[in-house]
Amino acid sequence: MIEFCLSSSLLESKSVYTPQFQDVTGVLSKLQGEDCTVSLSIPDSPDVGADFLQVRADSGNFFVSMNYHLNEDDEEVRTLFFKEKKGLPQIEILGDYWDPQLVTDDLDLVIRIFKEFYETGNVSQDILSDVWR
Repeated sequence: MIEFCLSSSLLESKSVYTPQFQDVTGVLSKLQGEDCTVSLSIPDSPDVGADFLQVRADSGNFFVSMNYHLNEDDEEVRTLFFKEKKGLPQIEILGDYWDPQLVTDDLDLVIRIFKEFYETGNVSQDILSDVWR
């Protein structure tokens, strides 16, 4: 079993070590009306693989990113990508402007992404398909 740390300003203690998934969904379900971040990290991160998943929420828009170690020296950040949103205006989330192709308003999708990360320690590249190096 993977050990996680759940962090968010929505948590009274700001961080919960070894959360149950119901703790994660409890925090994520509050995102719709909040401007904040929720992170799920693996404290003993692997040399290769994912170690950190975060959603930034603002006005019902969500930017999801996952840090992934390719090896000891290289890592990439994976995000959502919606090619059908090409050409739309940038979306402000927590003071940063993001390409709308990287942003969703689907909270159920965000919860499914966090569930996959919680269960496997990774998220399929079919879902988080855009890569920054």
